Amino acid sequence: MKINRKIVGTVMVLGLTMAACGSDDDSSDADVPATDAGAEAPSDDTVEESATSDDIDPPAEDLEVVKLGQVLPFESVLAGLTVPEGFGAEVGIAHANADGIAGGYQFELVQKDDQLDEARMNTVMRELDDEGVDFTFGFQITSACKSAAAAAAEDQIVLASHCASASLTDPPVSPNFWRLNANDITLTKAMGLVLAEKYPDIEHWDVVGYDYEVGRSLWTNTQSAIADDLGREVVTEQEFWVPIGEQDFSDVVAAQSRGLTGDKETRGLFLSTYGGGTTAYLQQAEPLGLTDEYAVIGQNGAYWETAIALGERAPLLESAYEYFWSCQSNEANDRFVADYEALAGTKPDTGAYQAYTSVMWYKAAIEKAGSIDPADVQAAFADLQLETLVGDTIDMNGDTHQATQPLTVAPLFGDADAPDQVGIESCTIVHSRDL
Repeated sequence: MKINRKIVGTVMVLGLTMAACGSDDDSSDADVPATDAGAEAPSDDTVEESATSDDIDPPAEDLEVVKLGQVLPFESVLAGLTVPEGFGAEVGIAHANADGIAGGYQFELVQKDDQLDEARMNTVMRELDDEGVDFTFGFQITSACKSAAAAAAEDQIVLASHCASASLTDPPVSPNFWRLNANDITLTKAMGLVLAEKYPDIEHWDVVGYDYEVGRSLWTNTQSAIADDLGREVVTEQEFWVPIGEQDFSDVVAAQSRGLTGDKETRGLFLSTYGGGTTAYLQQAEPLGLTDEYAVIGQNGAYWETAIALGERAPLLESAYEYFWSCQSNEANDRFVADYEALAGTKPDTGAYQAYTSVMWYKAAIEKAGSIDPADVQAAFADLQLETLVGDTIDMNGDTHQATQPLTVAPLFGDADAPDQVGIESCTIVHSRDL
């Protein structure tokens, strides 16, 4: 399966052209016209001409193709998260190929839809193996990561880009499983630190979340982190846990509204939902003015797509994640943001960043290994460092198979005058190794 087939050719040309123009100066930061999402892919002659720029040696037709498999539930209730991740991977492929992969290689992206179905993962990983895909990444939730690790062929590498449960690493669930993204413990420590420092007067918290391992641990770990920083107990007043993927929160918001206690200045709300679930909850809470009844709303994870969907109606929410597009200014990030926006029509979110970084991770590992043999590439993972768009490094622990990386906590809110109508009030960046 190939997602956004018509768009892929367009972003490849865009990325290759920008890299060639911006290799020696800041011209890669120039404005780029938005790509028509419905445009036909360019002809083979156009792609070949762009790919044979002076920045790439040898020419593209002489490069050995290395397939990277991105596995995500593209067509599911999480589509709002996974579509940007697909775009992020496509930009990553374009940039990696444009910059050149030492050893004479070029990447080809193969996207597979796991449909948020654990049982389907066996089929997905087998199809990738049959298509000669040894290097995989993506995997949206913890159960998908576990299933992929169990289903992977002997030589297939499972590089987790999104699933967060700390139980997956240290030790890894399988020898060929590695996690590039932050786990829930480091994310919640960053969030707890910021919430404690910015909102020390909150006396109790209400919680709404998805009822699964990570959903519950995101709150309990954040709660512990707040308590550790404040040096006192953090009280949970109301808790509402719903099945993962639930979209109907009408009963929850009604009960939550009735159960409010204390003054607004002493109440906090923590959302342990994501994607369409967060959007649905906030839409259904809006008529009751429920979010206005809290001094702060916090969430570990993906709020960006929800904020885009709600526009200027999106309430201010403290969000902890690895990336927010405007929290740093450097040439590499400017290039990514410009090419992503030309492709997708929006600014990139953390999922797009995670997917892009996964592609660049494979590039760095292959170059370190001097080989595309999966065993050699895995050996290169150990103690590998990768400079990120945030301006700090991702560092992989060869024993635990868990990476550390920079994290960002930022208040996001609806702003009609901001790009995508999402304002970013401030940025607090910490590195997970310091937590």
